[in-house]
Amino acid sequence: MRSSKDLIPKFVALSQLREKIQSQYDIIKERSKFSDTNMFEIYFEISEKDAALKDLFDFLGDDIHDFFKCTRVNFLKPKEVPQLHYAPTSSFKFKGKYTNAEIELPIKIYRSDKHKCIRCFKYTADEENQICPYCKTYLPEDFDISKALKSM
Repeated sequence: MRSSKDLIPKFVALSQLREKIQSQYDIIKERSKFSDTNMFEIYFEISEKDAALKDLFDFLGDDIHDFFKCTRVNFLKPKEVPQLHYAPTSSFKFKGKYTNAEIELPIKIYRSDKHKCIRCFKYTADEENQICPYCKTYLPEDFDISKALKSM
């Protein structure tokens, strides 16, 4: 079992990274009409050699997008370009330290090309005024979206 002393460097590095991303969100809000951080997807550029970074992100598990307050977190190989409809809203490098190694992590923030889910409010629905695939797993099979929309 890991001691809390072993976890402190992870928390410090992740907190610094989240602060940097939050500052980019603030810049985006100032210069554009986008105010909901859930409408963003974050792309981290990680090479195969970056085992420490992979360990850092694996620590967050399925909660990684909630930690960074976005719809989705993606990982790219260096120079890989995501197939999205939009140009990056922000592109920057995070510089920090983790496990005695210097980190230089290229990060891109994109506007999601999905629609806002009417249940979870994340931009993961395939169509407007619909429920995303994740939320559908929690609803009964006979759930009628049109009735729900009429009652709103």
